[in-house]
Amino acid sequence: MQRKLRGAHFLLLGFLLLFTNPGKAQQLEFGVLVGATNYSGELSGFQIRTDMFKPAFGLVTRYNLSPRISLKGSVFYGEIAGADSLSNNKKQKARNLSFQSGIFEFSGQVEFNLVPYNPGVKTGKYHKVIPCLFTGIAIYKYNPKALYKGQWWELQPLGTEGQGTTQFQDRKKYALTQVAIPIGAGVKFELSKKIGVSFEAGARFTFNDYLDDVSKTYVDTTYIRAAYGPIAAALSNRSGETGSLTTAKPGQDRGNKANFDWYYFGGITITFKLSTKRDLCPAIGK
Repeated sequence: MQRKLRGAHFLLLGFLLLFTNPGKAQQLEFGVLVGATNYSGELSGFQIRTDMFKPAFGLVTRYNLSPRISLKGSVFYGEIAGADSLSNNKKQKARNLSFQSGIFEFSGQVEFNLVPYNPGVKTGKYHKVIPCLFTGIAIYKYNPKALYKGQWWELQPLGTEGQGTTQFQDRKKYALTQVAIPIGAGVKFELSKKIGVSFEAGARFTFNDYLDDVSKTYVDTTYIRAAYGPIAAALSNRSGETGSLTTAKPGQDRGNKANFDWYYFGGITITFKLSTKRDLCPAIGK
C-alpha cells in the first residue's frame, strides 16, 4: 500500500509540473467552510438518504499554483449516521442495526480549473466564475457508536462480527484512522480582489466497509459474550428486538463485504486572499 501511495505521489507531482506555468502569479487564500456530511453503506441501503445530512465545518487554505491548477488543504469535522429502522425494506428493517460517528478529515487536494483562474487580476483571460474538478488524498478518523438502553457504546472495541476472538482469528479489528480518496466538483466565484466564495460537492472513496460497523456475517453471540461481555453480544445481533418471529443466525449475512462504504461532504467556502501578484514575467513594452 505504501509503495502504491509513493508511486501516486510521483505521478501527481509530474502532472503538476507539466501543467504549471511558472511565469504566472501564485496566490495564497485562507478561509472557512460550512456544509453537510452524509454516508452510504449497509445502514443506508447503499443510498444517500436526504434525511441524514449532518452539519459540518472546518478550515481551508488554497495555493493557486497556476491559472489551471490550485492546491487545497482542508480540515473539517462532521457526522454520519444510519439506521435500519428508517428503511422500507423488510429484511433491512428486521436487522435493526444503527450507528452514528463523527468524521474528522484532513485532506490535500488538487483542483483542476476548467477555465483560467487569475484571482485579483482583471485583465487578460479573466473569469469571475470558475468551475473545477478535484481529487487528492485524505486521512480521516471515525468511531462508530450505537445507542443501547439509553447509552452510546463504541462498537469497534466490542468486536461485533467476531473480530479479535480466538474463533475468528482471520477477522481483525478495523482501524479507526484510515485513508480515503476525495473526488468531486465545484465552482468558484471572485467577489472582490480579496474575497472569494466557492461551492463544492464531493465523495470519499474509503477502501473501508466498517464506517457503520457492518460488513460480513453474524457470528455465534456465545463467542462474543465470552470475549467482550453481554453488551457486545447484544449489539452484534439486534434482530430479536423488533418482535420478529425469526432472528438472524450465525453465518447469515450481516452486511455486504463486496461494497465499500462512502462518506460525502458538500458546502460553501469563503476565502480571503492573503497576497496578490501580477505576472512575474510581463511582456516587453507592457
